[in-house]
Amino acid sequence: MYSEHHVAEAGTRATETGRLLYVGRRLSHQVVPLDGVTEPVLTALVDGGTRPADAYRAFGYRGHLSTDALILPDRSVVFTEVNAQVSGFLHIHQCPHRFHPWPSSLADTSHAGGVVN
Repeated sequence: MYSEHHVAEAGTRATETGRLLYVGRRLSHQVVPLDGVTEPVLTALVDGGTRPADAYRAFGYRGHLSTDALILPDRSVVFTEVNAQVSGFLHIHQCPHRFHPWPSSLADTSHAGGVVN
């Protein structure tokens, strides 16, 4: 699963979450927005993804980035990598919001400062 973020001069904001599904080690399809996870897992994914987004912002990066993570059997979220680039799915992420708005509980994840502890 992943959490996408936009990093701007004014701060960072979460833009989308999703899941990539593979068959035979090849990408099969993508689920957007992320479904089938509990609110605490979704919050951990978005909040955890915001930390590197804020760090990249402090270093001067501006643009989109994606934080990839795994859900462990105990339901904890472990981050595996950050991709600081426009993903091949950005256009897909922008479309669903015309039909399915971001949950209001997660709508404001902007931070004016640097890294969040």
